[in-house]
Amino acid sequence: MARKQQLPTPKLCERCDAFFPSIASATCPQCFAPLAALNEEEAALAAEVQIERLKDPAFLDRKAQEDEQFKEQSFGACFVVLCLTTTVAILSIALILVAAHQHSNKRVIARIPSSPSASKLLPMTIGNLHRDSYTILTEPGNGPSFAHGSYSGQIQIYALPNSETTSQALSSFRLAVSMVCSQTTPPMVSQEVHTNTAYYAIIGANGGLVGDASQKLTNEADR
Repeated sequence: MARKQQLPTPKLCERCDAFFPSIASATCPQCFAPLAALNEEEAALAAEVQIERLKDPAFLDRKAQEDEQFKEQSFGACFVVLCLTTTVAILSIALILVAAHQHSNKRVIARIPSSPSASKLLPMTIGNLHRDSYTILTEPGNGPSFAHGSYSGQIQIYALPNSETTSQALSSFRLAVSMVCSQTTPPMVSQEVHTNTAYYAIIGANGGLVGDASQKLTNEADR
């Protein structure tokens, strides 16, 4: 047999004396205190009391003030929730944009073995700095290839040969260098040098070291 549904019963709030002839909730919708269930006689008496109260100007005035205060509190709570929701949404969007920016900065660059002719782009020494590593980098698709070298763990040098230099290749080269510089906080310092051999980008954390290496590299490349 189907279970018989229990109908809402008369209830009274013992905190604010609000009377509800028929309500299913167990708590007062006005002050959220527990409601006391009433039998028929108690409900009839409570209804009479409410009718008498509605004739009392002092009760009506107090009731209006309480209602206004409840509205203000409800509005304040809704405003706080709205502010929190907006803040969370803004932070979420900011995090998504940061993640998208970091993902775009991490473009895949393939590493291919260096060739003897290409290795001439970067000298073994620049002043008192020695070349630690050397790699030829090429971007996916039809992107340009350029050399990369690390010197004594202090500076990095990227080189785009003049033979491969086009406006598009140079733009991609500069964009790649810019992305490398932005990976640290604060960003690394870079200086571009154009010689008879290639376009060079010298990168380091110290502006003085980068400038000194740029001058020496220019002298070395133009010999």
